[in-house]
Amino acid sequence: MLAAEAALARTDVPAPIELGQLAWLAEFDRDDRDAAISELRDALVLTMTAADSGPLRETLRAWTTTAAVMRDPVRRAAHTGAVRETDSTEVFPPAVGDTER
Repeated sequence: MLAAEAALARTDVPAPIELGQLAWLAEFDRDDRDAAISELRDALVLTMTAADSGPLRETLRAWTTTAAVMRDPVRRAAHTGAVRETDSTEVFPPAVGDTER
């Protein structure tokens, strides 16, 4: 983690190799990378304090899953693209007695 933090301090666009085992951080913009590092630090403290690797495992799983989503251009666009009015539709509650699903 220290190597990744050092690489991120040097440049806004680090090469994945510079991030070592945290190479998946390269999928994110600076704000998201900062959020990931912050959450990883917090999870590491919880893991060390409680002698339980659960918080760190959960945080790593969540961020690596998000990185995998962001690696796919279509999924990235769905998460980061502009929202248009045509992207949504109004939904009405079912009528009383309506059992069709």
